[in-house]
Amino acid sequence: MIEQLEGFTDDILAIRISGKVTVNDYRDRLIPAALDKMARHKSLKIYCEIGEDFASYTAGAAWEDLKLGISHWGDFGKAAIVTDSGGIRTAVTLFAPFFHHPIHLYSNAQAAAGKSWIAEN
Repeated sequence: MIEQLEGFTDDILAIRISGKVTVNDYRDRLIPAALDKMARHKSLKIYCEIGEDFASYTAGAAWEDLKLGISHWGDFGKAAIVTDSGGIRTAVTLFAPFFHHPIHLYSNAQAAAGKSWIAEN
């Protein structure tokens, strides 16, 4: 499941990921929210909390994620990823050098620091 988080400035897409993420989560929630914000901002910052109850992405969700990222490559700015999952932390660390903006990892206990960093210009 993907849910949008409140309390962030409009140039930040803030989400929480939990349970099983499906193609419908992307098509019904994430993509419309991202495109709406991209229409108003040159660079969209991402704040993503991956809950301890996160189980998996379906193949369809992974495909939608890839398509969104590639088709809007230049529209994304920096990203703060909050997770205690070792596998996700490893994947982010491996792929971060391929992105044109910084990606910072935070543990769940450091979520407030992640929120502060993403809010900076």
